[in-house]
Amino acid sequence: MRYIDGLDINRKRVYRLLKEHGLLVTANTRLKAKRTPTGTKPRPTCPNEWWGTDMTKVLVQNFGWVYIVFVVDWYSKKVAGYYMGTQCRAKHWLMALNMAANRQFHDGIRVAGVNLISDNGSQPTSAGFMEACAEMGVKQAFMS
Repeated sequence: MRYIDGLDINRKRVYRLLKEHGLLVTANTRLKAKRTPTGTKPRPTCPNEWWGTDMTKVLVQNFGWVYIVFVVDWYSKKVAGYYMGTQCRAKHWLMALNMAANRQFHDGIRVAGVNLISDNGSQPTSAGFMEACAEMGVKQAFMS
């Protein structure tokens, strides 16, 4: 109303009028996201027992957005593998995981018993990524 009609009206007044006329949208409590953790995070006791993976994006001046996928060893806090590029798809997450596996295990990762924990994003829950983890012998766990 302020920008289209040029009326200077307080948002609290608009809220009060909508509430009086029963025009507010009721909140659907079934769709509310859980903000409290449902379980405890694992505590690693040795290196290469639990790895965590996540993605972030960074704005690079005069270039644009760059996506960075990290695989971190939760025991030593060491970055075991990463991917950096202008796109962020499941294959790029797999590239970071492959880098971590090749850097940490020269004899192969299948017998190592690595657990990988990530969020419930579309890349780590994709069929291709989950199949590749199973083929590598990496057990996946998801944080909620």
